[in-house]
Amino acid sequence: MRKLLLNLLFIASLCLSATVGARAQSAKDVLDQAYSHLSASGGISVKFTAISLVGKEEQGSTSGNMKLEGKKFHAETDAMLVWFDGRSQWSMRPGDKEVNLTEPTLLEQQTSNPYVMLQTYRNRDDYKYKLKQGTLSNGKQGYKIFMSAQGKGLDIREIFVEIDNKYSLVRLSFRQGKENWTRLVIDSMQTGQEFTDADFTFPTADYPNVQVVDLK
Repeated sequence: MRKLLLNLLFIASLCLSATVGARAQSAKDVLDQAYSHLSASGGISVKFTAISLVGKEEQGSTSGNMKLEGKKFHAETDAMLVWFDGRSQWSMRPGDKEVNLTEPTLLEQQTSNPYVMLQTYRNRDDYKYKLKQGTLSNGKQGYKIFMSAQGKGLDIREIFVEIDNKYSLVRLSFRQGKENWTRLVIDSMQTGQEFTDADFTFPTADYPNVQVVDLK
């Protein structure tokens, strides 16, 4: 009987230690882990669905592919082609005869690239963070993180992130203004991809009849 009680106490202490450890992990810890995971993944190839909403009403959606490497990215959808080399960005609609060359602001980079979004908002004092664990939108177990702006002058008011137990990004939503939401759903992700600088710059030779309009 005494041995049984000791065993039960030992098991209870292990459970208590596990619970305390789980509680000690903060939302910022999880975001740091997810960012570190992305940083160590090399080139990343993503299939995604982007959805725009006003409140809870969907206004439109588009699916596409994205190549990511740090701040650089190249995105292809039915509505838009984008190349960003870390400083300059080329944007054009398929079939157009013009491509716009710009230097996007940090806010524009954040709203286009989930890597930059995680890097920027994973550890800020002007946002309040909440962390929950449970079933994600894709049916897997993981972390749900909600961030809300504490200052009136912040452009992005709310951010909702889903990260699975392997610290891979599953879904990212953010609100600008009163009720304008953008939701990015990661349909699939491949890490360890090898890209060159040419993957993130406008391939002029492939579009000989397209004029570059410099808006910088």
